[in-house]
Amino acid sequence: MKKLLLTTLITAGLGLSAQGAFADDPSAANSTNGGLITITGKVTDTTCLINGKENGDLPVQLPPVSTKALATQGATTGDTAFTIELSGCQSATNQLATKAAAFFVNESDKVTADGKLLNKPDSGDAAQNVVVQLLHGDDTPIDITKPYAEQTKEPQKAGIDPSKKTATLKYKARYYATGVATAGVVKSTVNYTIAYE
Repeated sequence: MKKLLLTTLITAGLGLSAQGAFADDPSAANSTNGGLITITGKVTDTTCLINGKENGDLPVQLPPVSTKALATQGATTGDTAFTIELSGCQSATNQLATKAAAFFVNESDKVTADGKLLNKPDSGDAAQNVVVQLLHGDDTPIDITKPYAEQTKEPQKAGIDPSKKTATLKYKARYYATGVATAGVVKSTVNYTIAYE
């Protein structure tokens, strides 16, 4: 079962002046710029099975496509829908979360600088200039470099049925051309956790 602590908000306010330990530093002593950082979050005790298991590894098979469909930068094809099924959701304090969504983890060896998934097949026969893009079920692209609050907006969160204690998270994956694609194998991986609200 998975739990996630969400850190959701950073705000800044003005009014902190540099004094005390910085008095001997002329540049600090003359500075009036500063601020307050407030970090808030939420910890829930809701847990669910993921696709019937405690740990939800999920294979997604994209269809074979022609290089002609990926001949220009930004071209996409092979949209493939998949779901993450939550069941058996429970709360030790009887305060069951009402919403859930996947948070995709940004790891430099798996994710491009613009939030797509690197093509890293097990063999050396990799298709060139091809990455994988994740989307929400409503076709909104997901930038995996972004924090949870920016990866998933309110309408894209799945409601948890309070009587059945289930939820269905809907996503898509597709090929994305970073240039003129060449033939070869495509394999991408991404870690995720389930965020409960």
